[in-house]
Amino acid sequence: MKDNNFPPPNPALSELTRYLRDFSSNAEILLWNRLKDSQLGCAFTWQHPIGDYIVTFFCEEKKLAVDIESDAHTHPDAYFAAVQKQEALKEYDIKLLRLTAEDVIKDIEAMKNLIQKEI
Repeated sequence: MKDNNFPPPNPALSELTRYLRDFSSNAEILLWNRLKDSQLGCAFTWQHPIGDYIVTFFCEEKKLAVDIESDAHTHPDAYFAAVQKQEALKEYDIKLLRLTAEDVIKDIEAMKNLIQKEI
């Protein structure tokens, strides 16, 4: 189901999204194995561009984006960029759920349940 209210993906991001899928973190792969094939009752895409942003996982039907953040995201510039992304997505009624890679690896089932709760 396509929602024409979403901004079109920035074409400059297509190569980056492929790169991010090809060089995914262990946390991303672990969570993708819990999200793919509509295991939570809705379809997710991996490394999905929305306008000028890329989210780690996206369920268009539920307007739910999930980002997995590494230690690099604690840098002030990265944190500011993440907040900007969250605010931009909010304009399109997209909720951004931000998870840490450490939490995903430490307790994948709890993170899956958290996403299920948001759905």
